[in-house]
Amino acid sequence: MVEPIKGLKWKYGGEKTTDSFIAIDVDTKYQEIMGFGGGFTEAAALQVVRTTSVGVPMGSYNFAETENDMELKDFDVDVELRRDERLCTM
Repeated sequence: MVEPIKGLKWKYGGEKTTDSFIAIDVDTKYQEIMGFGGGFTEAAALQVVRTTSVGVPMGSYNFAETENDMELKDFDVDVELRRDERLCTM
């Protein structure tokens, strides 16, 4: 486990020393973050809300199939999933 360092305080524009420090260059861009995702696993469900499992609906569908369509120009809620395209029949 990470232990907090007592007496450590963050300050902006402080004097740089040869001791450990973090320099943040806000003018240099290395990558663009598109977003953050995550999974809600059974272990997370048990820890967060004390449930035993999380259901994932069979037959869920993607209404925005066009790759890299960040403006969702081809988003269509009227699309019907044809039976022969289903991943699992029950």
